[in-house]
Amino acid sequence: MPFTNVHHLRIFLQVVKESSFSRAADILQISQPSVSIQIRRLEKTLGVRLFERLGHSVRLTAEGRFVTEYAHRISDLLVELESEVEKFKGAGKGRLVVGGNTAPGVKILPFAIAKFKKLHPNVEILLKVSGLEQVERWLLDNDIDLGVILGHPKASQLRKERLCDEQRVLVLPPKHPLVKKARVTVNDIADERMLLPDSGGLKFIIDKIFSEKGVSVQQTTFGNHEAIITAISCGLGMSILSHATAERHAKNKLVAIKVIEGINLKSPVHIVLHKDKRLSKLGQAFLTHLRALAY
Repeated sequence: MPFTNVHHLRIFLQVVKESSFSRAADILQISQPSVSIQIRRLEKTLGVRLFERLGHSVRLTAEGRFVTEYAHRISDLLVELESEVEKFKGAGKGRLVVGGNTAPGVKILPFAIAKFKKLHPNVEILLKVSGLEQVERWLLDNDIDLGVILGHPKASQLRKERLCDEQRVLVLPPKHPLVKKARVTVNDIADERMLLPDSGGLKFIIDKIFSEKGVSVQQTTFGNHEAIITAISCGLGMSILSHATAERHAKNKLVAIKVIEGINLKSPVHIVLHKDKRLSKLGQAFLTHLRALAY
């Protein structure tokens, strides 16, 4: 059976409601012949007769009463569909996937998502956290709608917007002699082993900082940030990590945190989007929310 035209069903229901082709035509603001034509087309599509025409009165056939029940259901579903679509056009409903590397993924995004969910309880927001390079891949593959990263994106297809700054700190074993020292300088860590994550962003920062001071340090790649924290707690070395990454471990006394005097260890946090990405209304609302939370 060919697909039934929704417009035909709406005209049919109006005729049923008014028990008159002419009154239905007046309410729908179309001609009576047009109503008759649409009803005949619906009858032809369904292969049944819907109305008995007895003089000026119109009565439903048995088939017509059966079709009426389903037509009302379809009409109600269409009203519900239109209502739900309107919600998706706003920020009241929908699904958003955001991603971040370790620092914003631990500190900024969970806080931002929690506050946004209080304002929009019916939305679903998923958070993915990994290294900088992986977040970029997610954006390029459209696996996430937007990213928040500590550092700078490399891919030319991505656009960035500065959100805030994150302080990096020296992270060292809790019983290291430098923990008790009031002031820690670059020279104090010249002979130490520096543990670096697999991604190259931190290595570039450390090389730049220490070369400017004329100091070299031993550098060892040691997996992700969690692996580095564990290694530091076991006395295998130290690192320069974001304060957000190290703070919770320092509270548990797995590591200690020190500020290195005389150098600027602030790094920018960026909102990152694919240049061709068009955010939904929900995405735009969350983006505005992020900007308002910038500190």
